[in-house]
Amino acid sequence: FDVPVPEASEEQLASFLAFRGVALPATDAARREAAAREAISYMAELFDRKHDDWCYRHYALREKGLAFPYRAPFMDDWNFYGETSAHLRPVGNGQIIFALHHAVEGFMMPLLYFWTHNPSYFFFSMYADMGVEAYDTLAMLYRRWTGRDHTLTRHHPAVDHILTPHHLFGVFFETLALMGGPGISKTFMFHVEASAHASGVFILAAIVMHQTPAQSWPRFLYRFQKCVVAAIVACRVIWWIPVAAGSLRLAYAYSGDFPAWLAPYGIRGLGHSFPLLSPVFLFSLLLIGFYTHFNADQLQYNLKLLRKAAARVRAANEAEKPAPAKPPPAALAGPA
Repeated sequence: FDVPVPEASEEQLASFLAFRGVALPATDAARREAAAREAISYMAELFDRKHDDWCYRHYALREKGLAFPYRAPFMDDWNFYGETSAHLRPVGNGQIIFALHHAVEGFMMPLLYFWTHNPSYFFFSMYADMGVEAYDTLAMLYRRWTGRDHTLTRHHPAVDHILTPHHLFGVFFETLALMGGPGISKTFMFHVEASAHASGVFILAAIVMHQTPAQSWPRFLYRFQKCVVAAIVACRVIWWIPVAAGSLRLAYAYSGDFPAWLAPYGIRGLGHSFPLLSPVFLFSLLLIGFYTHFNADQLQYNLKLLRKAAARVRAANEAEKPAPAKPPPAALAGPA
């Protein structure tokens, strides 16, 4: 169905509604309204299939060189939520909820702590972040076992192997910080959390932004995506190197007291008699490896979005170029 609904013939309307399994309404106005609604639904279903297919092939099958999935332009930009399928609306909602979580626990709480030096903000941020990410991890396992989705982000299940290391790093790294007690610098931990969560807000916003009316503003979307990539490079590449090194240094050097019930398991603090073989050091190294993998995937994903946004800017620039002027007709030869 490749013609605008108002311009479609009666035969085309009837054919499309029959294809969608909808009974033909009695009046022309009702038929055109039904066709418009079905066209919106069909377009959303096609994008659902394209999106899910890309997620499965990219994350599960690890195929390379896939074209990034973009939906067709919205029929009405400001009704974009209504034109988004019931399948993908919870995904967008989940990104917004997770972005708010990142903003509160990874941005507002560190600022309040640095301003007031009240340790309550530190502990609230640590425990709240652990709770959110532990819940989402358990929800991913529950979805895998039952098929019922109660995750916060509502991503395609193939994305779980990327999100799980992210969540595990957050939960266990913050657990180690809390177990370390006064020997772990709250300022250092907040630097780790603030850099990850600040860039995380940009990452989550990008997922949503590329499926909104911003598609119609290619220059804005391109500039926004450049900010996203800059935040990832600053926080998850450049700043991540000293953060990861500092984390391993603490894991190697610190000899704090852990709960007595952990002693029989060989966990007597980060200062083990053979620090490189300490369970805590090895576990910290594994977590940092997991999170580095997650950061690399996010950088690759957002560079694809940046290239796509740049292509849209080029297309918009080409469309705005004036058509070349036609040469004047050749003058007729006069009489000799």
